[in-house]
Amino acid sequence: MNAAVAITDPSRSTPGQFDPGTGGYGPGQPHYVAGGPEDERADWREGVPCRLQALDSDAQTLHVTQQIITRQYLLQLPADVPDVQVGHEVTVRSATNDVHLVGAVMFVIDEQHGSERFTRDLILEHNQQRTLEG
Repeated sequence: MNAAVAITDPSRSTPGQFDPGTGGYGPGQPHYVAGGPEDERADWREGVPCRLQALDSDAQTLHVTQQIITRQYLLQLPADVPDVQVGHEVTVRSATNDVHLVGAVMFVIDEQHGSERFTRDLILEHNQQRTLEG
């Protein structure tokens, strides 16, 4: 496992404080499931160690005037990681063998289960959008 990720639950994140001067909100506080600053495991302080692998080539869908491109990834975490669920957000913090993944934000779309589990396997979706010209 030569990469690391932080996992958050967007539904439990705290929104930023309202600023009446600007009419907007300040930065919110994410709710970390694993790999956050409050994680007590020393090896998880910089993220949860993991293995991340692209599964298939990208899928392209036309939505109104935008081309939506998605790619699925297999994320393997240590078996004792806290419960990660569909909808949780995964941010890649480090990837020794593919620096282009660092900073990528993906969402859990499937939890893999089995009778003997040596890793916690999840299917992620990475979304990218391009506006069509003309």
